[in-house]
Amino acid sequence: MSNKHFLKLFWYIALDILAVLAVFMAVRPFAEWYLSRSPAIGVDLYNSISYVSYQLRHFSLPFNSFRDLNFGGFPLILDTPQLAFYLMMPFAALYGAGLGVQIFAIFSLFALIFGCYLLFFKLTENFGISIFLAVLVFLSLNIYGDFTWAGSIPYFLSQAFFPLGLFLGVRYFWEANVKNLSLLGAVAGIGFLIHPLSIMAFLLPSVL
Repeated sequence: MSNKHFLKLFWYIALDILAVLAVFMAVRPFAEWYLSRSPAIGVDLYNSISYVSYQLRHFSLPFNSFRDLNFGGFPLILDTPQLAFYLMMPFAALYGAGLGVQIFAIFSLFALIFGCYLLFFKLTENFGISIFLAVLVFLSLNIYGDFTWAGSIPYFLSQAFFPLGLFLGVRYFWEANVKNLSLLGAVAGIGFLIHPLSIMAFLLPSVL
């Protein structure tokens, strides 16, 4: 690696660290408000808490993990957003089911906003504009409404794969190779396993 490439890589890493700090400072007041609410906010938040509590007591893999929490007489449909609940389990085991799922939700919000920064920086090559646009996304009404009203944590996490997928889509558009296409496919696949809706409805049509 030449000195020029090394300095460029070092500069990008430094900017990413600054972006992490900036996004953290932007999200922190909202996170403190969200975590202090009693009762906790989010209609579907309690579904995630119930499912993760169930999984902690009766762990099962996706192929045999039909849950009877909302049993209606016959298991016609298996739950699809399985991966997100597995990812929530360490948080729930460490902090308790309720607080653990809420902390995981904040992590999902952070991932979404940082993914927006990566996408904007890839498109503009301007750190200030990228941070500004990412914070605007964070302050948008749709983020607040989706996070606190519907509160479907698996769906909210899967939304973070939308800007990340677009970021990799731009990389592939600018430099079409197997590596970029494989990374894009991996991100889309993981997002689909977390919750298929945002990938099918937003990422795939946008990339195409």
